[in-house]
Amino acid sequence: MKSLLVLFLALISIKTGLATLPPKGYTIPEETLSPSGQYGFTAPFLTNESRNIFNSLVSLKTKKIITKVFARPGFDHPINHIKIVSPRWSKDETLVLWKVDGKWAPLSLVLIRFNETQAVWQRDLLTLFQKKILAYTKIAAPKKYEKAKQWNRGCGSAYPDGFTIDVEESSTSFKNQFIDLPLTIHVTLTSDPKKIENSPRLESEMDGIVDQNGEVKILNFHLI
Repeated sequence: MKSLLVLFLALISIKTGLATLPPKGYTIPEETLSPSGQYGFTAPFLTNESRNIFNSLVSLKTKKIITKVFARPGFDHPINHIKIVSPRWSKDETLVLWKVDGKWAPLSLVLIRFNETQAVWQRDLLTLFQKKILAYTKIAAPKKYEKAKQWNRGCGSAYPDGFTIDVEESSTSFKNQFIDLPLTIHVTLTSDPKKIENSPRLESEMDGIVDQNGEVKILNFHLI
């Protein structure tokens, strides 16, 4: 009952403008709120014309930003396959996994350890594991790697070296829907998500963990 009251008051303060959050041009989507309603994330409106837009982890209790999310932002509602996924929280609400989905893979996957006033650490898991699987794949199949890279040249920043890389949290890292550390991550790479005939095909996968200090460790890797 208490958590419901906190959530209700938080939503009221947002809707009535009593809080200093969210800043102009932003909202705090209900689906981003923590179970207790004490924390949430800002999301820019699609009509926000600023070039410097971002998501932020905020405290509805102190009405302050705890930290920016240093990754590609999600908006107040889905657009062109870009969609904010409800964050995963630890039971004590000191750890949160932030995710923005894209068409073929996440556009953002960020793990944040924090307290009431600031981030303790923040890890861009998408970029970290993209770099890891690209490096391992290039070593395992250098000729196929270069051929696939050239085939997919110009695909854009969401496809590093032209590859589609899916980075997902494993369900084994959750207890009763709450996130916990170490966090297990599964990563898959493909040069051809559309299965185009005669395209140079290269695929691989790996598993890794994020430990209590936010450090990444690779458990295994293999070509598919």
